[in-house]
Amino acid sequence: MNQTFDGFDRTPYLAAFQAGKTSLMMVNVHLFFGSESARDMNRRALETFAVAKWARARQKSKFSFARNVFAMGDFNIPKKKAGDPVFDALTKLGLELPAHSSEIGSNLSSDKHYDQIAYFPGESKNLISSAVGIFDFDGAIFPTLWKDGNNVKNFRAYLRYYISDHRPMWIQLRPA
Repeated sequence: MNQTFDGFDRTPYLAAFQAGKTSLMMVNVHLFFGSESARDMNRRALETFAVAKWARARQKSKFSFARNVFAMGDFNIPKKKAGDPVFDALTKLGLELPAHSSEIGSNLSSDKHYDQIAYFPGESKNLISSAVGIFDFDGAIFPTLWKDGNNVKNFRAYLRYYISDHRPMWIQLRPA
């Protein structure tokens, strides 16, 4: 299927930080989901590859503020393994995805891992401690709804409306 990348559905957000002699650049995305059709999956993969290409260009540029680049957010990856078109698009240029230290999924049903934090091998990878995961906020937010185990549907609807339909990701970095 021939499709071209026509731009992002939602513009990625960029932040750069410096701590001591270490500088970091982080891009946060919420990429296209659409459906499971071949056309929509290809569009998802094109957006994902655009993020990976941008990250690689920043990492390699001598004019970049930071070469420690982290791409993170909702990539809408159906399966976190080789052979999945979105996963392959994200990792094709060298980005790696750490294993999560938490077992919970990033969506409210806990059955998907759409959200990821990706980095390039080398210094960026060395900045990551062994802790990366998804924050399970279910019992901490709207505890009255959470305690009513018969009301999971209402709890998820409440979260989706007032907070998000995804749980937050976190990563622990060590000093360089």
